[in-house]
Amino acid sequence: MAQIDPEILDKVRALSAYDFARLMILMFGDADTVGFRLLGKKSDATFEVINYDDAGRLEVWDPKVGSLISYTGTTTADGAALGATLIDGLLAAEPDFDGNLCVITSGAYAGQARDINGVTTGGTITPASNFGGQIVAGVTFTIFAMRTTPVNVAAILTRLGNPTADILASFAAKWGDIARSLDLILGARWDGAGDLGTDIAAIIAALVLIEARTTNLSGEETVATHAHADNLNWQTVFTLATATRRKVHSIWLNFVNLTQNMSYRLSYDFGGLGAYVVFDSNAAAPWTPADDDGVIIECNFVLGHNLRLELQSAVLEGAARDIPYELYPEAME
Repeated sequence: MAQIDPEILDKVRALSAYDFARLMILMFGDADTVGFRLLGKKSDATFEVINYDDAGRLEVWDPKVGSLISYTGTTTADGAALGATLIDGLLAAEPDFDGNLCVITSGAYAGQARDINGVTTGGTITPASNFGGQIVAGVTFTIFAMRTTPVNVAAILTRLGNPTADILASFAAKWGDIARSLDLILGARWDGAGDLGTDIAAIIAALVLIEARTTNLSGEETVATHAHADNLNWQTVFTLATATRRKVHSIWLNFVNLTQNMSYRLSYDFGGLGAYVVFDSNAAAPWTPADDDGVIIECNFVLGHNLRLELQSAVLEGAARDIPYELYPEAME
């Protein structure tokens, strides 16, 4: 039998080992008949036979893939109808491959894979689900050392609930204990007492209170007109009554209608007893008609009791005068 030195093949740069094998088959016929074979040079400088099929395709086995193969065989008889079984009498001399993966490698159903569901030492492979059709005699197959675990989705949906079918009540029935456990666990993390539902209610109530106070922080305003009588007395423009803390930002006065000097004073009801004490006044340097019409009293203070603004003319106006004003307080609680 002639041998073709792979080193000579290596010199034929235009042909791969596959192409060369195809060429020899076309020229001389089947390799076994003609008596030639391809050899591959190994790392230790020795040669080994390179296997190929009848069409000249090289058969190369990756060692990593080979380690996953438990058994390769050919069926020795026709299996049951509809692909319910696969028969190989040689399996009687092999270990039990129940649970492994069986892959059909030839015939009408080549490429189909099924988990093995049953003892194989009797020469019969029963797939977990039928192959595409009857596996007749002479079909090659491979058993891989791989196992899968089917998931019973229907049972899971029955146990835990089906999000596309169940309603809230059925979910509550299935998850009631779990939900309560989460309630207690998370509640304990919040305040040490458990019961998250009560805690959430308390949180919502606190948020409502914060919202109310935040709304108050947006400020209040009073826009009005004081009818100033034609006399020389101190006249009250407004009394800002409050029983809670307030911050007063500013007071605006418009003296556009006045013809005589005007003084103002702010007084505070200390202790809420009705005894007002003056704490701010321009009486030492009253407003005059020569000044700008607008007057702003910058406040920026917090008070807990009533605030009063009063005006006094230095000279009679000759008639009552309207004095527009604006007040901007802010509730603190």
